[in-house]
Amino acid sequence: LDTTSFFSFYDVTEKIGIVIGMVCFGLIDHISGSMRNGILFFILFFVFGVLMLLRIPKLKEASPES
Repeated sequence: LDTTSFFSFYDVTEKIGIVIGMVCFGLIDHISGSMRNGILFFILFFVFGVLMLLRIPKLKEASPES
């Protein structure tokens, strides 16, 4: 199992997320003229992310054999 590829993928997605987040914040700030609306937009991003994470099925643990 090559764990370095997972860290590389995580690093790339982190950088992409930073760019997308800053662009969205800048656009909302520019369009609305208020940084507060940008923060509200990020709160919606987090709520949407949590809802997506809650939809992931949980693994069932195997029952220990006696």
